[in-house]
Amino acid sequence: MKFSFLPVVLLLAAGVWAQEAKPAAAPAAPAQAQTQVIAQASDRPDSGRVAQDVYTSDFFGFTLSLPKGWEVEDSAALRKSVDENLQKLYGSDPQSQAAGQEAAARAFLLLSAAGRVEMEAVPSQVQVAAERLPEDAGVESGKDYLEAVGSVPPLAGLDLKPLHPPAEVRLGGQPFWRQDYSAATIINGKSVSISYAEYVSIQKGYALILSFWTDTPEHLAALEKYADSVKFAAPAEPPK
Repeated sequence: MKFSFLPVVLLLAAGVWAQEAKPAAAPAAPAQAQTQVIAQASDRPDSGRVAQDVYTSDFFGFTLSLPKGWEVEDSAALRKSVDENLQKLYGSDPQSQAAGQEAAARAFLLLSAAGRVEMEAVPSQVQVAAERLPEDAGVESGKDYLEAVGSVPPLAGLDLKPLHPPAEVRLGGQPFWRQDYSAATIINGKSVSISYAEYVSIQKGYALILSFWTDTPEHLAALEKYADSVKFAAPAEPPK
């Protein structure tokens, strides 16, 4: 496998969080603003922080607004999600494990936040990820990346189907390609339908991935407005 299948990794990680999530509770009283640091070194793709419901990527130089009061997963849990779910994709034999470790070294889950924007059956999620592209990948756009990872191996408990070909959009003035999916999985012993939108842009030699995960197309439309909040601080560097 030339790519790490991060789109599937994100869905698998989201499904695990949904199974572990507690029922929705009444809104808590306002608290003092806090900053949650994801990773500190600015030369790391996953360097960033969340403050006042805004995620900032120091490496890629953009911000993304999150729904108010959403829970943000800590950095150790993010890394664990990537590693464990890549292992599910690659298998346990020695050759597959080696390929999985190589893919894991290129894959970064920058942000995973969950909550509800309306009355979703399960918590909705917003995730940001990045994959360092191999030198011989031949990927020049988000469309190239989505098409390259579009042939996803079947997985137990996950039936992922693209709804249409990738479409070009702009977020924060930068070119992204959007792909919508429907999926079915098992959460807490029940069959759950998933509506999933993914935006991919090639930035600094990485595939930068923004994903939005919820239960129905209607709730996805409400969640996706946060994609329009993306702002880049400066023009992105071209891929090397």
